[in-house]
Amino acid sequence: MYVIDFTHPLTDQHMFDIGIMMEQDLETLEQVAVPCAIDFGLPIEAQIVALVDAVGFSASQWQSVGFVLNLPALSMAAAAVLAEIHGRCGYWPPVVLMRRAEGGPPVRFEAYAILNLGDLRDAARTRRSQ
Repeated sequence: MYVIDFTHPLTDQHMFDIGIMMEQDLETLEQVAVPCAIDFGLPIEAQIVALVDAVGFSASQWQSVGFVLNLPALSMAAAAVLAEIHGRCGYWPPVVLMRRAEGGPPVRFEAYAILNLGDLRDAARTRRSQ
């Protein structure tokens, strides 16, 4: 199982928590870090393709390996990354939800849930006729 990280580096605690939520042993998780920096002076589409290409998956891997995404913090980049990955794998992937941890300083963030975007989409379809 891969944790594809397009934002701030994940700590060992983040990876442990993601493993628990994904019901995976820590030894079975592999982090793929792809730092996301968008140049607003260039077209975003090519930058997003390059980001997703940097994951290093082949076309068949996108359709066959398990993964969860830690999306870019910039909302437009997150939306574009999701669209690109959906096109490659054929479904809405699960994503890690992060929040600011209580306490501090220092400011810390914790992985607190996995959002299954496919389930969210399926539920939304039931509201089409309401």
